[in-house]
This record gives sequence, C-alpha cells and structure tokens, in this order.
Amino acid sequence: MLQRVRKVSENTMEKKKDLPEKSNSGFSLITVILAVGLVGILVMLIAYMVIANFRMKMSGLREKDAFYTAERALEEIRTGLQEDVAEAMSEAYTNVMESYNENVKTGDVTMDVQRQAAYEREFLSILQTRLRVSNTNNTHYNIAKLREYVDLDKEDSFDSEKESLIVTAAADGESSSSSAVADRAKMTVSYTKKNITIKNLKVMYVDARGYAAIIRTNIQLDVPPIQYPTPSTLPDLMNMIVVAGKGIYCASGNATGTQTGDNEIQGSVYAGILPEDKLKVNGQAIGVKDASIYLASGRTLNISKGERTVCAGEVTLAQNSAFYSLAETTLWAQGVNVTSAKAELLGKTYLSDDLTIKAGTGSYVKLAGEYYGYGDVESALKSHNSVEYGYPNQSQNGTDTAQTPSTTKTYEKKTASALSSAITINGKSTTLDLSNLDRLLLAGKNYIASKALSKTNSSETDSNTGNSDDVMTGESLTVKGTQLAYLVPDSLLETGTGDYHNPMDYNTYANGAGIKKTDTAKEVQEKIKAFAKKIVKTDKTAKSLGNQTLKQIGVDEDEPVQTVFYSDGGGAGGYVYFYLNFTDEKKASDFMQTYYNNNPSLKKAMNGYLSFYFKGQDSFEKNTSGIYVKDPSAYLRYIVGGNVLSYDGSTQSGKLDGATTEETSTAVTEEETSYQNMWYALKRKMIGSYDLLKKEVKDSEGLVHDETAVDRDVFDNLVNEKEMVQFIEKHRKTEGNLRYDKDENSCTFTASDDDGGLQTIMAHNGKNSTFLVKEKSTSGTGETSGLSGSATGGSSTSGAEQIKTKETTVQGADKELVIDAKRAEKLRLVVCTGDVRIKEGVEFYGIIMARGTITLEPGAKLLSSPLDAAKAFQSQVNDSGTSPKDFFWEGDKYVLGNSQTSNNDKDSDKDSSVYHVEDYVTYKNWKKL
Repeated sequence: MLQRVRKVSENTMEKKKDLPEKSNSGFSLITVILAVGLVGILVMLIAYMVIANFRMKMSGLREKDAFYTAERALEEIRTGLQEDVAEAMSEAYTNVMESYNENVKTGDVTMDVQRQAAYEREFLSILQTRLRVSNTNNTHYNIAKLREYVDLDKEDSFDSEKESLIVTAAADGESSSSSAVADRAKMTVSYTKKNITIKNLKVMYVDARGYAAIIRTNIQLDVPPIQYPTPSTLPDLMNMIVVAGKGIYCASGNATGTQTGDNEIQGSVYAGILPEDKLKVNGQAIGVKDASIYLASGRTLNISKGERTVCAGEVTLAQNSAFYSLAETTLWAQGVNVTSAKAELLGKTYLSDDLTIKAGTGSYVKLAGEYYGYGDVESALKSHNSVEYGYPNQSQNGTDTAQTPSTTKTYEKKTASALSSAITINGKSTTLDLSNLDRLLLAGKNYIASKALSKTNSSETDSNTGNSDDVMTGESLTVKGTQLAYLVPDSLLETGTGDYHNPMDYNTYANGAGIKKTDTAKEVQEKIKAFAKKIVKTDKTAKSLGNQTLKQIGVDEDEPVQTVFYSDGGGAGGYVYFYLNFTDEKKASDFMQTYYNNNPSLKKAMNGYLSFYFKGQDSFEKNTSGIYVKDPSAYLRYIVGGNVLSYDGSTQSGKLDGATTEETSTAVTEEETSYQNMWYALKRKMIGSYDLLKKEVKDSEGLVHDETAVDRDVFDNLVNEKEMVQFIEKHRKTEGNLRYDKDENSCTFTASDDDGGLQTIMAHNGKNSTFLVKEKSTSGTGETSGLSGSATGGSSTSGAEQIKTKETTVQGADKELVIDAKRAEKLRLVVCTGDVRIKEGVEFYGIIMARGTITLEPGAKLLSSPLDAAKAFQSQVNDSGTSPKDFFWEGDKYVLGNSQTSNNDKDSDKDSSVYHVEDYVTYKNWKKL
C-alpha cells in the first residue's frame, strides 16, 4: 500500500516535469494596452465634455445674443416713448403758460398748485392722444406706432429672410389673432397716480439659427415734475437800473466829439408819468399827455437789456426819433405813439391801449417776437386797474363792490376807446411790419374819436354838450381812411325837409335839429338823438351796404346812427358826420368784411383811398410802405378781436382778415384780465403778481405802509422816503466818509477801499416830502389821525396798541441832481426825491431811483452793474451800522441781488434746469419668457 502511494506520487512528479515552464513577461503589455485604452477613454470623455460644454456655451451666447437683440428692440421702443414724453411735457408746459388763467383773487400758492394740476392733466391728455390706437379709442395703444420706433431690423446686418422680430401684445394662453392682439394692447391713464401704463407689450426675436428670445413687460410713463417760475415779493433790485417816478425824458440837443448821441439803457426800468411842463420846445409846452418815456426830435433810445421796462403811461416818439426795444427785453406800457419816427419792438410787448402811428410822414414800425395788445373794456373793468380807469366800484366779477384798492384821488373815467387795444395808422407813407411776430394778441377795436372834437355852439361848454361817445369800428388793425366805410350813405338821409348830406356843415345841422344857443346840455343831447332818428331811413337798402338796410346789417335798433362833431377851427362851427352805430362787435366786423371783401367796386375804391396813406418811400427804410402781416396760420398764436387790414404799397392792394373765433371766449378774457393785474403790480413794485403786494409793511415807528394802494408807485414801495429824509436832516454836515452838499441837500457816502471806494448819493432834492410820523402811543385807547395805507402814510393799529400820528412836511432843495463824467466814475447808487440829469456822453453804472424825472442828454447811457450796486447798497455808512439798504422797505432782504437760489434737492448732481426724461419711462412687471 505504501509503495503504491509512492509510485503514484512519482508519476505525478514526472508529469509536472513534462509541462512547459510559465513566465510574467506578457503581463506588462496587457497593462500598457489597458492603460492606453483607459487614457483614450478618458480623453474621449474629456473631449466630449469640452465639445458639449462648448456647444452649450455657444448656445448660451446665441441665446444671450437673441435676448440682447430683443432687449435692444425694447429699449428702442422705450427711447421712442421718451421722445413722446419730452414733447408732451414741452407742449403741456407751453399751453399752461400761454392759456391757463387762475382766478385773480387766488393766492399765489394756490395758483401754483392749480397750474401744476393743469399741467399734469394737459400732459396726460396730450400723451394719451399721441399713443392711442384711434381717435375714438383712448383705452388701447397703437402697437404699429411702437413698432415704428424699432430700427434694428432696418440695418443692413439684419437678414429679414432668416431672422424675425415681432412686437405684439399677445398674452400667455390667449389667441394671437390680430383682433385679439389689438384687444390686449391696453393703456390705462391714472390722474391720481399721474401716469399712463402700456400693458402686455411683448417683443419676440428669432435669429438665423432658430434661437429665440421673448420679453414681456408693462411700460409706465410718469408725469415729469415741472418747476413753474415762483414769483417773489421782492423785485430783482440789483439788476434794476432806473426808477423814474415822473418819467424819462431823452432831451433834444446835438452830440459833440465822437458821441453818436444815442441813449442806451441796460437793466430793468420803471417810468412814471412825465409832467406836461417838462416837455417843452423853445420854452413852450408841447401838450403831450400820459407819456412815460418821451424822445425829443432826433433822439434815439436803445433798451438793449433788462428783464422789464415798465411804463405807467405811453412811449412817445417825436419827429425823426427812434426807439428800439430789443429781443432780450419785455416792454409794458399804456401805449406807443409814433410821429414821423421809427420804432422796433423786437422782444415781448404788452400794451393796455393802442399802438398809434400819428399824423405825419414816413413812420416805420417793426414788431417781432410777441405782441399782446390786451386792452378790452370787459377785462379792464374786471381788473385792479378799474379804479385808475375811473370805475372805483367795479369788482373782479363785474359787480359793484367796495373791495377795490384804496385811493385818495378821483380818476377821470376813460372811454371805451382808451380801454381797448388796437393798432391805428393815421400817418402817410407808413410802414408797419408784423411779419416777424411769433404771437399776436389784439383784444380791442379801433374807434372814431369824437369827444375831443365835439362842438355844438350851445350856451354851455363843449365838454358838457355834443356827443362824447366814440364810434366803434370792426377793425383791430386799420388805417384812418377806412372809417369812410362807416359813414351813413347820403341815400339814406331824409331830404323831405332839407338837403342833407354826410357830412353837413354845423349851421345846417343846427337849424334842422332845432339846436339853440340857449339850450341846456340835456336838451342838446335829446335833440341830437331825435334828429338822427328823424333823418335816417333804416328800412331802405343801399349799394354800399351790400344792398342791405341798416336794420339788416345789425346797427343798434334804438340809436342806429351816431352823430360826431368836428371843429374846423373857424367860426362856422365845423362839420357834423353821421356814422353807423354798432353796439355788437361781431356785427361791426362782419359789416366791414362784407363792405371790403364782397364788393369789388367798393374794394377798389377803398384801395385807391388807402394808397394815399402808403405812397412814396419810408424815410427810415428803403422798402415800399405798407402793412405787412403773415397769413394767420403762420403765427404760433393769433388772436384778434376784430378785422386786421394788410396793404402792399407796391401793388396798391389790400387784404382784410377777419376776427378769430376765440375773441369772445372766457379763457381769453381771463388772460386779458391777468395781464391787466400784472401791469398793476408791476407799476407798484416791479413784481408780476398783485397777490404778492403787501397791505401791511411797517416802518421803524410801526406805521403801516400799504403797497396795494392805487396812489402808490414803484418809488413809494421800494424807497422808504421818510427814513431817508430824516437821516439827511440829521446829517447836515460832513463827517467821516459821509459828505453833505447843501445846494443839493444830499449826503454822498464813499465806501471803503475793500468795496472799491464806490459812492452812494441820498438826496432830498425835490420840493418837499410829506409823511406821517409817530406822535405818541397809548395802551388800550388813543386817537389816530391820517389815512391808514394811503399814499401819504397812515395810522397803525396793532392788537390793543394804537399809534397817534401827525403829518409832517420837510422842505427839499428843489434842484436837479446832475451826474457828469467825473461824478459817474465811482457813483453806483442814487436815491433822491427830485429830478436827475445825466450829462451828455456820460455812462452811468449802477442804480438810480428818483421820485422825479430822469433826463438823458445826447449820448448818455444807463448801464446795470449788479455787483457794484450791491456793494454800495450794503456798505456801512457810519459807525452806527447804517447802510443804504436801511432806506428801502425790507432792505435787509436784498442780499447781493435776490435772484439767486440754492438747490437743496438730494439729486444735487443734476442741473435743476435739465430734465432726465429716461427717469419717467420705466419697466413694470418685466419678465423674460
């Protein structure tokens, strides 16, 4: 058994020896192959991942590019809407400034709120109109309009065959049919939130490879806040150059040396009424009334700069004189009178009465910029000026009331013609050019004057007899010769009891009317009316009336004819004319339209007569004389209350444009009334709002000063005359830097070298000054004297304290203060109670405030110098701290000019005058789909 086991084991060992020997040399190759394969797989995996990532990034870039393209389209729409907002903002602001008129009794704070509200309503209305889909649909916006704002698909790089851009209003889950799209283009207007919202706007863009981007959003359009000019209770004193309480006189004379003789004023100006005795030729008064600025023969005055030139009366030009109000200026006056002279009103012009080219030859008048002849009877009597016009109890709404500005004077009643603004030509070879105007308002009509020429030869004076009413015509701009159209035709005068003609001599008229020298004024008036009714046939037609009767053309039924008396200066009594009496303004305008435009033969005859006024060459310009007016539609604004006549002197042909339909509108009447009230305030304190005039300003004694009083003027309300006169009376000797001049009764103060050694003159050189002074005060009871708030001062009551006053008169030097070249070198401020004369060729820099008249000799110039004037104004006069500002009402509030403002807005990096429109067009509920 053991041997058998051993044998088996040996056999096994022998078999093992017969097997080949094993080796690990092949394992390395396999390892390498496996490693290479693994690396290859990894490389392929990485390459795949890189390619996939690259593809994903490229896809993302293309998607972003598509998104940015869609966003660009949306931004172009937003930019277009910004233009809409800017234009609506500008239009709304202009509309409110031009036509919005608040109640004249409303305070300025309320007025500003109302103006802001009006602007917001106007802005939203204008913008809604610009965006709406149709004139009848205000709730949906016009998608096509928004699509037009997109320009990117109009570029050469845009392939319209492969790319697509869609602007729509389709909403999620809704039909995209065209009708449904239009329904979804909703627009909401919120007057409470002050915005317009464009809803459901969707922009879709697909590029050439099919990548798409979709953006859906609402766009909100807010009302940009706007800052309307805020009126100040103080005028811009430091930019003022002249306050002349009794007007400005450009005296005659010849310039010497290199002087041109032209006068110039730069700065704001106030001119009161010139006394008639100041205007003389060869020592004789020339009889000019109501002049504020008077240019003697041959004088030239340039108003070259200044916010306002305000005249209480008229600008009157004598023969061969010239007046220029340049584009940077605004002129306020009662009227402008030109006699064989030249006037160019190139800025803004506001007149309460007429622009009149008086009898003479060769006058030239050019109007440019804006012209507002705002005078109209209704608006005049509704304004604060009604007291000065002789209607003291006329209220703002036309009813009688005692609530009017106070006055101690009685003013003569003005006629309708004096309250009506028109343009009248009475001179020959005249040129009137309105073709450069942008805006024209002529509220009134021309009248045929009769009062000054009335004469009846009765036992009473002419002022009490005859016909004192002016005859209204239908024209706002016309020539004297057109009044012939309003004469009653001879064929309508009754000849049964006499041979009557129009006109007829006074004796024939008096005999026919039965007027006797012993008749009273009342009897004369009754006979005038009775005779007019007796001889005029109201039911008979006349060719010159368009084959109509007097009744048909619309004359007054009770008094169809108005009788006018003209004196010939002789003893015969003159002549009597019968004019058509229209009491309805529209009927008067319509009559002239029929007479001139619808009757060729009468038009030819009228043009022939007008050629008498427009023949020859103008003495100032080489153009043919005539009246040049643009087509009404060419003006930015054109409102006229009556017909406007234009005439081409070269062709001897005329044109008559009718009145506008707005002349009777309430808004226009309110606008005219607001201009009347602005003029009233400007004549009181050189500020544009009556509401900012103060009824109670107290002096150092506590006495009340009323700025609103009718008898106040700018000098009264700026200069505290009482304080100045009392100071001069206490310093009637030279001490320190204060030099007293006995002849002028003046104190001249010289400032320190730090203030340039500038000088101020305070002079009581008028005849006298009368004012109230405090006598004594008691508690609880006391007597008062004087008139509170009147032009002479007044008593004052404050709480339980009453101040007793007395009237004091202080005599002045009654001598003209003369400024020559030497005196003008350092002189920057003059305040005086009398007259001032600027010598020939002198250039004065600073401010002159005179209660009297300022006379400019040839070549004299008044030029504003705000900084120097401010230094002089605030310089300390003496050790007690007195300075010139102490002689001004509220003088401490004038600090180096009161026109500068600070910007406390938190967005202080933005210019307050620049509006960033992009801030008011914003996305709401923006979403990328």
